[in-house]
Amino acid sequence: MHSSQLHELIDIAAEIHKSKPIAYPENMALRLLNHQHIFVLPFLKNSDFHLDTIQNGLQELALIYRHDAALKTEIAKVGEQYLSKGDTLLHGDYYPGSWMTKANHTYVIDPEFSFMGFVEFDIGVMAAHTIMITMNIDCLESIKNRYPKTLNANLLAKVAGIEIMRRLIGLAQLPLKRSIEEKKLLLEMARTLILI
Repeated sequence: MHSSQLHELIDIAAEIHKSKPIAYPENMALRLLNHQHIFVLPFLKNSDFHLDTIQNGLQELALIYRHDAALKTEIAKVGEQYLSKGDTLLHGDYYPGSWMTKANHTYVIDPEFSFMGFVEFDIGVMAAHTIMITMNIDCLESIKNRYPKTLNANLLAKVAGIEIMRRLIGLAQLPLKRSIEEKKLLLEMARTLILI
């Protein structure tokens, strides 16, 4: 991802976040579904979804994090905040599957998960995918500096870490071409971000 693309995505998110709807649906049914896929299912000790069908060695790697009580406590806290009512309109699924580029224009699609929440959720999800693309967490600082309002750095990091983990060891797998060693490194980065 080029820095100009990242800047444009941050700017689009900021525009969405500036919207002040008079009333907005809670969208709780989809949020509860998303909550399960982000904060619960990837971290179940006993899951019917065997990750070695995705990539050999991934199941064993996942078990490290599925048995990490401190990690799961932090994830649960962010999950509670995700379900609480916020004051900012969010896209709710701000990742590459919701971005389209055509003729040097970027479009954001699929707002069905939108809700009133906290800005660090959208920005953290975007940051997670940037980290997975670049294999570098330094983008968090660039994102914080570009976003026009102050972000809670710890919450941003936690959301980014959770999104990385759920995309690597959860049900919502991506067509991510990474070796098992690279995924191990990404999961270690993610754990560090969550436990900041």
